Amino acid sequence: MFNTKFHVVIITLNLVLVYAGGRLIPPGSVPSTSMKSLSVDDTINLNPKNQIFRGAEVKSCKPKGFRPRSAPSRFVNYQPLVSVKCSSSKNPEEFELELSLPSSLSNNASLSSQEEILRWIYFFQIQDDNGDFSAVNMDTAVAIRTLEATYKSSADAASVETMIFKLTEREGSQLKSKGKAGAATRVAVLTWKSLLVMSREWKYYWLRLILYLILTLFIGTLYSGLGHSLSSVATRVAAVFVFVSFASLLGIAGIPSLLKEIKIYRSEASNQHSGAFVFILGQFLGSIPFLFLISISSSLVFYFMVGLRDDFGLLMYFVLNFFMCLLVNEGLMLSIACVWRDVYWSTLTLISVHVIMMLAAGHFRIRNALPKPLWTYPFAYISFHTYSIQGLLENEYIGEVFAVGEVRSISGYEAIGGYYQIAADANSKWRNMLVLLAMAFGYRLIVYVLLRFGLNKNVSGRLLLCHRKNNS
Repeated sequence: MFNTKFHVVIITLNLVLVYAGGRLIPPGSVPSTSMKSLSVDDTINLNPKNQIFRGAEVKSCKPKGFRPRSAPSRFVNYQPLVSVKCSSSKNPEEFELELSLPSSLSNNASLSSQEEILRWIYFFQIQDDNGDFSAVNMDTAVAIRTLEATYKSSADAASVETMIFKLTEREGSQLKSKGKAGAATRVAVLTWKSLLVMSREWKYYWLRLILYLILTLFIGTLYSGLGHSLSSVATRVAAVFVFVSFASLLGIAGIPSLLKEIKIYRSEASNQHSGAFVFILGQFLGSIPFLFLISISSSLVFYFMVGLRDDFGLLMYFVLNFFMCLLVNEGLMLSIACVWRDVYWSTLTLISVHVIMMLAAGHFRIRNALPKPLWTYPFAYISFHTYSIQGLLENEYIGEVFAVGEVRSISGYEAIGGYYQIAADANSKWRNMLVLLAMAFGYRLIVYVLLRFGLNKNVSGRLLLCHRKNNS
């Protein structure tokens, strides 16, 4: 019984191989071929919307069991199931005779070159279903070479080459000189693009503006109604410290937008469309209008709600001082973002730096009383909170006089001496503003060094790679 089943299986496999010709059935339909005499007018139409095969004689002809992708013809198929041949003969004997036609097609002297090429293209299907040309035989290669030679020797090829030559040579030197923009043009374009992006993307500065206004309203209502007596000095010093410190801390919300700008810069720099200097200058100029808008709106709310001195010059200094503070904070965030290039690590680092600067700013403990190593040098001197708060307090209390009893009065410098360390010179507040301006440019110089000569990979990526190596 087993031997009988085994013989049945073997005979079945032999029949399949014989009738299938030892070939796999492709997943899609197979184009059919035919030896019908073809002409250019009846077969080829370059418009893809029209039919390629036309005429009343076109009828069905396809391998048994398949619907081919190519246009049908009127011929009867005598081939097995998976055959790709299509016969125009009336019987199998005439079909076998037709199989020898392709070898003698090129010897037909009565045919034109275009008709001969079309016969070759029609007979040979040079691509399989996956677009692979590896199965192309010698006859197909001859057809391809014939097509190439026919095109190269035609008048169309000569006209195309002439047109290309004229287009490439027309004002070549002037076009090359005009194609590279100067540094000033790139800075102007990048500044304008930054302005457009920042104005359209609400997460860049509009959200920060809303957050700053909310924070300032909370601080203003908390410290409102202080008056101008001597007892209000300590509370007003605390109000100025809270405003500068927490407003700077709130600026960390702009880290995602800065990281996006750095990512765009890296993409443009890799294509040689931008440089580190152009990027920094464009980003700096583009951020100035929005930072100034934040500074003037927040400063006006805080200034009048807390009840500082009613003087336009003092108000303008307050606005400019806070604006410089925002510029310094923006440069600090940009430098940290360039080092890490990761939202989590950049935010964590900036929060830590801001906390240290707040502790060393001189409010919790006067700077003269701070420990000399580490807290005074360098923390108290590298903290921009120190210069901003000192300048604002000097702007408010230098020249102010407070009455002590009925016959005695003290200056504002003496009144604030026990709460915050300031200078008695009236020009000291301008020196503090110059220090803030220098720090704003200094941080951007650090950013330039990092982008131009610095890290090719982000530090967080390096730490992650080292961690994976240690675990492995």
